[in-house]
Amino acid sequence: MYKLGTIGFGNMGSAILAGAVSGNIAAAGEIAVFDLSADKQQECRHKGYALLGSAIEVFENCEMVLFAVKPQGMEGLLSQLKEAKKPYPTIISIVAGYPSAKIRASLEGVHIVRVMPNTPLLLGCGATALCACEGTTDDELYAAEKLFAGLGETCIIGEDKMNEIIAINGSCPAFVYYYIEALSRWGESVGLNYDDCLRLCAKTFEGSAKMILQGDVPPAELIRRVCSPGGTTIAAMNVLEEKNAADILKAAADACTERAYELGKM
Repeated sequence: MYKLGTIGFGNMGSAILAGAVSGNIAAAGEIAVFDLSADKQQECRHKGYALLGSAIEVFENCEMVLFAVKPQGMEGLLSQLKEAKKPYPTIISIVAGYPSAKIRASLEGVHIVRVMPNTPLLLGCGATALCACEGTTDDELYAAEKLFAGLGETCIIGEDKMNEIIAINGSCPAFVYYYIEALSRWGESVGLNYDDCLRLCAKTFEGSAKMILQGDVPPAELIRRVCSPGGTTIAAMNVLEEKNAADILKAAADACTERAYELGKM
């Protein structure tokens, strides 16, 4: 019996398994993988993971199994797993928008921890939200949280907010990249070097985030401290207020959440 398995070995699944190994949660030989890609299979062999021949094999031979497939592939996966013998492993699902009730409808009695990670997890500085679904024990939730805690920050929330949290951490890196790219391209347009702008802007985001995480000063006060009366920053902030930048972010987050609910109904 393997300690941990994954069905799907994309970037996120690969990073989670790497974190399990580096965090001494499971040795490479205690991890089983199923993925259809020949390139991914070769990568698994290189890392020392056991490569199994089907999703059912992983499901039947692991204590804990990561569902790391696209939402559109879940119906097909669950149809296959209906044939698996019990007892079922604990499922850790990172499938965006896919409710645990739909999994339990196919796999009666299964215990599920839903997880919403983000891509900085690839660098060990991710932000992951987890929830224990109906019937899941505290020990199972703790085991899942321990897995992701080695890859960054974790937070426990209720399943009823797992779609809403996507805009906060799951999709949020794209919002940050968009902002950094836009400012760096503006810098380029006024004669600055694009790569210099990219590096300085990204480092500013990193430092600004640390000021929130490592201090007890709320963002509104940090903004005030940067905005000298009559200075350059307040002039820029006035434009953001006039253009209703907060409303634009709200609309983006609403669209993200709406799509998550749509995926769960497909």
